[in-house]
Amino acid sequence: LEVVAVEPNQQYWVSIQRELQRWQLRGEVVGHLERTEGCFDVAVLQHVLCSVEAPEELLLQARQRLRPGGLLLFVEHMPPRFRG
Repeated sequence: LEVVAVEPNQQYWVSIQRELQRWQLRGEVVGHLERTEGCFDVAVLQHVLCSVEAPEELLLQARQRLRPGGLLLFVEHMPPRFRG
């Protein structure tokens, strides 16, 4: 298993590397993703959709980088906007 952690805030890179080592995962931490379309089996977005200006664009970019049949998972801590 290879992990590519995308975190624009470099202050978190050390703790992410520590977690990769703790879980014995091979991987890297990058500030932005330059890989081409269809290069990942799984994409995980954790607590990010609530803090970006264009969450739809981020979801589209994540989907484009998945291989056919790939899995997109996201974890959020904000409730969905109420439309009533």
